[in-house]
Amino acid sequence: MVKIQDVAYPIFAAPDLTLMRSFLEDFGMAYAFSDGEVLHMRGLGEIPVVHKTLLGEPAFIGLGVQVAARADLQKLAERFAAPIKTNPAPGGGEIVVFEDPDGRRIEALHGFAKADPLPAPHRVADNAANARGRLGAVKRVGPGAANVKRFGHAALKSPDMARAVAWYRQIFGMLESDAFYVGAEDNVAGVFLRCDLGTAHTDHHTILIQAAPEAGLGHCGWEVFDVDDVMLGHDHLLSRGFQAYWGVGRHVLGSQVFDYWRDPWGNVVEHWTDGDLLDAQSPPGRHPIERVLGQWGPMPPADF
Repeated sequence: MVKIQDVAYPIFAAPDLTLMRSFLEDFGMAYAFSDGEVLHMRGLGEIPVVHKTLLGEPAFIGLGVQVAARADLQKLAERFAAPIKTNPAPGGGEIVVFEDPDGRRIEALHGFAKADPLPAPHRVADNAANARGRLGAVKRVGPGAANVKRFGHAALKSPDMARAVAWYRQIFGMLESDAFYVGAEDNVAGVFLRCDLGTAHTDHHTILIQAAPEAGLGHCGWEVFDVDDVMLGHDHLLSRGFQAYWGVGRHVLGSQVFDYWRDPWGNVVEHWTDGDLLDAQSPPGRHPIERVLGQWGPMPPADF
């Protein structure tokens, strides 16, 4: 129906927006705006909102996604019998709100004003064994929170994975990057989907659909500045008393260096960097689950 350009933000609900803001600042985001009912947080980049929290009982609500043209908003408005409204969030623009097959809220966005980028950390080049990029300079990274640049992906749990995958492919024009199976090859347990940007390269996955007994959230992942940022963020969150969930390691599917944590209400949130970029011509793959758990780092928790 349309081809989304990227995700913009996840939507959560929490009973304490001040506590959520405090955690997210320790996680590496910056405050954007709150009216006491909704909290908007941003990253270093041009997207004005990378995390949205509604005041209420703890829950994962859904996702904001970016479409390329107003005509795409019109198509979605007609398909879901939903009005096109002015977006009241930072950046403005227009918005259409509807639900995916599992009842998650989807906010399709177009025409928002880009935010002024925040200052990025200064990093000198790395010196790999076969590529000496830093000559006559020393590397020093100061302590502190990671620097979140953008929201990159969500892992969504679905009781009808095939239906959910078909919906995201049909409605948002997404492409399959990889799938993993348990036991028999036709027993697919998860499918990684990316945006179709034609010849332009994009993240290996923007949505992961996982088979599960009921709908829910697996995790949400934000891109941080570099590997140093992942490690600095890890140390900072530990120093603030938060409990690490899984990491640090490197994924197989997507190849990201990752680090997972839980927010104050148990939602799994991820720092990642150095992910694979694919264009529309990259073919999909299928893999046994035991070969996709990680290239290095600890094994995932039993409940992951």
